Amino acid sequence: MTVTAAPGSATQAAGAALVVETLSRAGQVRLRATGGSMVPAIAAGDLLTFRQVSAAALQPGCVVLAHHDGRLLIHRLRCCAQGMAITRGDALREDDPPVPLAHVLGVLVGQHRGHRPLPVGGRHWLRRQRLVRGLVQRFDVAHRLFHRFPLLHRLAS
Repeated sequence: MTVTAAPGSATQAAGAALVVETLSRAGQVRLRATGGSMVPAIAAGDLLTFRQVSAAALQPGCVVLAHHDGRLLIHRLRCCAQGMAITRGDALREDDPPVPLAHVLGVLVGQHRGHRPLPVGGRHWLRRQRLVRGLVQRFDVAHRLFHRFPLLHRLAS
């Protein structure tokens, strides 16, 4: 399922509401990634599968789907404290505003880039992801290269 609309638009809010409803009824939902805040782990165009999750099952480091201010947010969970979840995109230097745990809808359980399934989690995957994520966060030139040349996404997957 793809939800693309202008930020803050009624179409975007309706799409987010549809995803929330689908996840609550079916237990999982598939979305097409847009944007570049999760590069290199998630590239624009990746097909992502999220499974419904309880707040008690959330683990720092997992990629979560959250509903915040009428829009959907797919970022990595940094920590949970005082009923709030702190997330951050892999390509970003600062944390997102806190999101209530009740607004964390699901956790990433599947990812496809083109026709190729990508591993979600695992020690080997995490080591490579951390290395590339660190480069993208610390060096503007690495950030620009990953956005400009999608072929580089293969290095991180």
